[in-house]
Amino acid sequence: MLPSNALVDSKILCSVGERLRGYKQSLTVKYIMKDITEEQVYALPLPEFVKENEITCLKGVGDPMWFGFVDLCFSSKFKIRVIIDYLLCLYF
Repeated sequence: MLPSNALVDSKILCSVGERLRGYKQSLTVKYIMKDITEEQVYALPLPEFVKENEITCLKGVGDPMWFGFVDLCFSSKFKIRVIIDYLLCLYF
């Protein structure tokens, strides 16, 4: 059993946050960075109705969450952040 104090709590929250950011990054690479339009991402088929190796919507993710993810990834603020991150990677 882990001791309960502020340091342990912050480490656990930090770890969960890092995993969530990694998951969102992997989704972005899989669905957004493939020269695909916003309309095509919205229209992706459900996993039950596709062939192997075809990109589909995530299984178990509801429409509101999926549409929120797509809206975020195609927003101008997100695109600017991706460009800045890319330029920082080139610089460092």
